[in-house]
Amino acid sequence: MDLEGSELEHIERLARVRVSEESRERLRVQLSRIIGFVRRLQEVDTSGYSPRLYVLEVAQNLREDEVGDCLERDEALAGSPDSDKGLFRVPPVIETDGT
Repeated sequence: MDLEGSELEHIERLARVRVSEESRERLRVQLSRIIGFVRRLQEVDTSGYSPRLYVLEVAQNLREDEVGDCLERDEALAGSPDSDKGLFRVPPVIETDGT
């Protein structure tokens, strides 16, 4: 299945990215191939196999939780590059263009 231009525009809006005109056709072809591959995977008969989180049997060697001493608020904030009113200040990680 080939991805149509309108579908690519919809994906751009969802991902909040802009694709240059030079890259648009290449991206459309690449996404079409990815979707085709996923469709082929969906056709594989997996009945008789149990769902697994890992391909190999992996033993989880987790340690027990232990209660320990906590840092005091001022001590924790002392290592922060920016704080305000007893809280860590961090820069925004998601910016919007208003759309």
